[in-house]
Amino acid sequence: MKKGILALTLVAAAGLGFVPAQDVQKFPTGAKRTPFPNIVAAIKGGKAHVYQAKAPPPQVITVPKRLSMWGNSQYGDCVSAESAFAIADYSTFLGLDEIFVTEPTIIAWAGAHGFLNGADLLEVIQAMQADGVKDEKGVLRKAGTPATVDYRTESVLQSAIAQGPVSIAIDASALPSGAGNKSGWYAFGGRSYPNTDHCVSLHGYGPTSELFKALGVAPPANAPASGYLLYTWSTIGVVDHAWIMNTVTEAWVRNPTTTGLTPPPPPPPVLVVSVTMPAVTGTVGQPVRFTPTAVGGTAPYLFSFSYGDGVMDQSGSHTYKTAGTFTASVTAVDATGLTGTGTAQATITSGPTPPPTPQGLIATFPSNVPAGSYNLVLPADLDEIQRRLDSIRGKGFQLTPP
Repeated sequence: MKKGILALTLVAAAGLGFVPAQDVQKFPTGAKRTPFPNIVAAIKGGKAHVYQAKAPPPQVITVPKRLSMWGNSQYGDCVSAESAFAIADYSTFLGLDEIFVTEPTIIAWAGAHGFLNGADLLEVIQAMQADGVKDEKGVLRKAGTPATVDYRTESVLQSAIAQGPVSIAIDASALPSGAGNKSGWYAFGGRSYPNTDHCVSLHGYGPTSELFKALGVAPPANAPASGYLLYTWSTIGVVDHAWIMNTVTEAWVRNPTTTGLTPPPPPPPVLVVSVTMPAVTGTVGQPVRFTPTAVGGTAPYLFSFSYGDGVMDQSGSHTYKTAGTFTASVTAVDATGLTGTGTAQATITSGPTPPPTPQGLIATFPSNVPAGSYNLVLPADLDEIQRRLDSIRGKGFQLTPP
């Protein structure tokens, strides 16, 4: 979509559709733009940082299951609500059981800090960093050190989201009317919005097809190729970077979002021995050799062959007695006892036709030999006769015709 055009439509949980006007609710807002001198002072004092981007992954998609208004429906303290959301989202992001802060708890916490009628993003994050808030199980949850994010560069913004939810200050007028009703709304592009009166959370990015899939709705026809997941008023929607550029005035990421949380150890790798074996061709009566290859598991490997004709051994060399196509199999066993199996076709032919075996002795005579009976002498006998003749001549005897 071209810059300057705003698409505002609600996507209902069951599909696409507009929300009737009577169902639309307006909720209080209360975010304030953090004074720039306060940001500078926090950075100089080591209480905040400028976010240093890392190479972001292709996509980050997290959708907490237990969303809440966290006080937005009664008060203007959207900033504390965003912090409560961030705790839930970050635990989901790490693959842990979702950590939930109840609405009465965050309202009481915001009231104790003087935030119910509005606050800037940095002061709420710093308060959450200093004394934290208890979750529904009574465990104290604190925020990490805040870092200001250059949201204008997508790679930087995505890198920050890959570390945890990014708290952003926006103009609430940039949100579609359905953003406070059901998840699945969207806002792309749009005009510039000058005010800062609302705090929301960017907590995912990637192809819009995957973002809408995570929300359980179909993407609209005018959806851009990529976008961001955005939490506000107990709902999650999809926005694009053009929309962010037109309405966001500041952005913060906590490092970490919630202290003391570490992802569970990854499951041990599933070790599998995979075996491949190329097909062979050969002839009856001639040996053929099978050459398997094994990967995975722990080398070295022991191989056992079944040649498809009822013969099995560990040699890998086999002589087939009949022609045909045989399915040979090989089983590999690694050093720890893991096994894997592979197969290969053996195509065996009968080979070239051997010359016929003569039946008796066949003699061939020149055409000028007269007819008659002849006594045939085998070549071996001729050799013996020749030796006798040589012996007789050597003793001075002379042969006479019979």
